[in-house]
Amino acid sequence: MGLGHIHVRSEVTQESAWFGYGVLHLGDHNLSGGVRAYQGPDAYAKMKAEIVELFQQEDVPDLIRAVDRQFGDERYSLRFLFRDEQHKIVRILLDSAHQDAGGLYSSFYREYGPLARFLTVNGVRVPNRFRVAIDFALHQDLQTALSRDDVDVEKVRQLLDQGRQSGLSLEEVSLEFAFRQVLEKSPSRWQTNPIDADAVEAVNRMLDVLDILPFQVNLWAAQNAAYEVVRAPGAASLGGVRAIALRLGVAPGQDFV
Repeated sequence: MGLGHIHVRSEVTQESAWFGYGVLHLGDHNLSGGVRAYQGPDAYAKMKAEIVELFQQEDVPDLIRAVDRQFGDERYSLRFLFRDEQHKIVRILLDSAHQDAGGLYSSFYREYGPLARFLTVNGVRVPNRFRVAIDFALHQDLQTALSRDDVDVEKVRQLLDQGRQSGLSLEEVSLEFAFRQVLEKSPSRWQTNPIDADAVEAVNRMLDVLDILPFQVNLWAAQNAAYEVVRAPGAASLGGVRAIALRLGVAPGQDFV
């Protein structure tokens, strides 16, 4: 719930006025708001006291009636917003719902994942209702693992193994994008200091993950970064630099720009 008052001025006519407003969020997309002319501090304090008291009592029917009484016909819902603002709020609501679903599916997978893997390995069809929850949870865990700057190779390997054993159908487009965003950062850091041990280790860790992924990753940006390092005077003779370049498919004199 939100209550307040605001001073509004038109940039075109310079006309201005004070307004009081109130907004109720009754769960999900159920938003109800009202606007009325500001009637002074005493009227605002009286309105606020009545609505806050009902809100604290969790008396939803009386709360809705109080808002109706205070704002009359000047009440609005989510569908009254301009389209851009409507979409912005809907995205927030959907993100919250997505997180809730992820938590539920993850709990289900922790409980029944071993059973699903047993069924798959033994050629028994996994029920569709199980499949939806397990695929969602595994994909979410895998996307999270691939999105980390300090990606854990063994964690990714374990998740891929679980996916294979569970019969997971990978959403390759979203997973490729998530990993590519992280992969492109490592060569950029390594490019500034090719002999830095931590930077070299980070790039090699990313490439270790790349080696075990069962789908292709667009290496264009990473290859260009490696090429810039390789063609620097004397860099190609450095063992670590050359090894990384070759793992990315880049050789001295090869132009990827």
